Amino acid sequence: MQQHPVIGDNLCRELKLLADVRPIVRHHHERPDGTGYPDKLSGDQIPLLAHIMSIVDVYDAMTTERLYKAAKTPDQAIRELRDDAARGRHSATLVEEFVKIAQRPGSEPFVGPSIGSPQARDLERGYQAGPLGNATHSSRTTSPTSSAR
Repeated sequence: MQQHPVIGDNLCRELKLLADVRPIVRHHHERPDGTGYPDKLSGDQIPLLAHIMSIVDVYDAMTTERLYKAAKTPDQAIRELRDDAARGRHSATLVEEFVKIAQRPGSEPFVGPSIGSPQARDLERGYQAGPLGNATHSSRTTSPTSSAR
């Protein structure tokens, strides 16, 4: 299971069209505290869009019915995302930006923003601006290993 980001990255490697999404695919399970996978990146080493995808992915996993577990309500999933952020598993700022978007009127049932959608741009813009208008995250979007390829 923990190899799927590497497998996905390898599948995208040969297609120039997918070059910009490779860091998102590879790093969407990294965590700000460094406990994620596959490369144990932390903080600003993790591409911003990978952070966003991680939150959307976790929310979707929690709110989707599975054979082995019942779906959580949106409120339960948001509570869990906030708890995860408090433990360093997600950026608290990004989680709160996600919550703003998820709780907008007409967002229920919320389906994660697609890359390039107005919701994804709002999420990225809100995170980069930060609470005081200062940049709060590196704008780097490439994998630390991509320059060696």
